[in-house]
Amino acid sequence: MTQKSIDLFIDAIRKGGAERVCVNYANYLADNNYRVRIVLFREYEDSYINLLDDRIELVYLHCHNASSMLKKIKATNFVFASTVITFNHQISIALWFYDRFIDKTKFKLIARNVNFLSRDLHIRKNSIKKFVTILLTKLVYKKNRLFYCTM
Repeated sequence: MTQKSIDLFIDAIRKGGAERVCVNYANYLADNNYRVRIVLFREYEDSYINLLDDRIELVYLHCHNASSMLKKIKATNFVFASTVITFNHQISIALWFYDRFIDKTKFKLIARNVNFLSRDLHIRKNSIKKFVTILLTKLVYKKNRLFYCTM
């Protein structure tokens, strides 16, 4: 029997709610015979890393945003698992574009976001980036191949 694999993408595992959920997901999946990788933008000293099961692989991209993440993924020829769970909307949008237009690897993308994504998007200060992010989030989240979950 082949072991299923899954990638969890998050900017960091510093101490916070989404980060703790990521750690809990990873440990649960490892206990249920998944090969689990957590892909991180950066590392922090004050984090939940010590709570992760030893079977979980950590991949540090050493980047600061979704755009630089895509450059690192492309440069390293990163091979995605068949299922990818993301923990913020910027990562979700970037990976959707990567999968759709750059590499076409066709992984199942699950966006796990804050419970009040619409509020989170609108509390940012007014800027072009805010409006582009809102527009892309609305467009991308309506696509068939992106699964959205708030847990």
